[in-house]
Amino acid sequence: VKTEDEVMEWTGAYLQYYRENAQWNERTAAWLERVGLASIKKALENKEDRLALVARIEKTLSLTTDPWKEIVENDHLRKNFEPISSVQPVQ
Repeated sequence: VKTEDEVMEWTGAYLQYYRENAQWNERTAAWLERVGLASIKKALENKEDRLALVARIEKTLSLTTDPWKEIVENDHLRKNFEPISSVQPVQ
């Protein structure tokens, strides 16, 4: 890919293809190993199919809320989280 838009298109299509074809609770790495990279590339090579996958994931994402955004924007929820900068490294 050559542009940021292409990265987003291919990534969205990959994630939606994974969502539709992986087994329940199967990690992406295990799924990729099971089905093979070549089969995923083949499934995503057609631009029309890829854009249909992107449209489906965008629809799904538009129907959900971002729990991390809620935490960042809500002082009451954020009080349970400690900033990373204040965490001391383990020695």
